[in-house]
Amino acid sequence: MDKVISGRFGEPHHRRKRETLSEIALLRLRRAIVTHELLPGEKISEASLVERFGLTKSAVRSALTRLSEDGLIAKPSPKTHIVAPLTMDEIRSVFHLRFLLEPDITRRVAGKIDPQALRELDAACRADYDVGDKIGEFALLEANRNFHCAVAWACGDGRHARWVEQLHNATMRILWVSLQLENRPDVWRHTHEEILNDLINGNGDAAAACCVSHIKEAQRIVYEVLTSSPSFQNLMILPPNE
Repeated sequence: MDKVISGRFGEPHHRRKRETLSEIALLRLRRAIVTHELLPGEKISEASLVERFGLTKSAVRSALTRLSEDGLIAKPSPKTHIVAPLTMDEIRSVFHLRFLLEPDITRRVAGKIDPQALRELDAACRADYDVGDKIGEFALLEANRNFHCAVAWACGDGRHARWVEQLHNATMRILWVSLQLENRPDVWRHTHEEILNDLINGNGDAAAACCVSHIKEAQRIVYEVLTSSPSFQNLMILPPNE
């Protein structure tokens, strides 16, 4: 059977087709939400985003639709958009759903994924970054997301892969908050060498077990950081009071 990996995340950056305006808008707004440039609970509009980020109206509209599907934007009325609150209940839900979906998908794709493409994605997860550099920190989280999403899309089940993609979009925001509270490159920068080798060698059960271990460790670090930091509320996890 041919080795596969999704073109959405599997291709090195220099091989990808030129991004559309909608894709650029989606990345820019997702990055703004993840890094709290757009704060949880903040009211936004198409017009304000067009002016603030220099994007086209149609691109912003398309991006907001995708971000709403991902749960990063709430739309309480047809003309009102709000950056979704980030609560402990939401964080628990994201990890719970990842436990339900990702190990099974990881097991299914073992031995069916392009080793070179996966290694290139993993290499990006080991990049150095300067503490406090939001662009570098976001790039690290984006690289981790792209690795896991590539694995999910390689399963050939678009519905499940899209769910995993949405969960990792939410996970990026959770990890970014944790990273701001305890920014230790030795903790947050990591490789996927063990799970990568299991995937390449077709060891599905081992890859699934490794996936569970990775999710548990991320959950442990996040809970530990968020519940022990006096700065937790200062990052506006909950929406601001009206």
